[in-house]
Amino acid sequence: MRDSAAEALGATLVDIATAVRRYKSENNLSLSAELGRLQVATADTRLAQALREAADDLTSITRAREIEVTSQLDNRHLSEKLLIMDTTTELAIVDV
Repeated sequence: MRDSAAEALGATLVDIATAVRRYKSENNLSLSAELGRLQVATADTRLAQALREAADDLTSITRAREIEVTSQLDNRHLSEKLLIMDTTTELAIVDV
């Protein structure tokens, strides 16, 4: 992985962790509370692949039972939609 790609992935992981912590705090959930499914949507195919490869890290950071990296959020079952980074990357917590 190139340094710039690694930096982008690291920044995205920090943004995801921050968004999930904010969600848990705003909803009076313990930081250790499990989440049902976490969707991360990005149009950046390289970032999507890197996030898939970092699924174990995402699971550890967020305590989500399932991590899904996709190009578009599944708006039918969203519990909460959180926008992170910019308009190309979104995060959704599904089935809390």
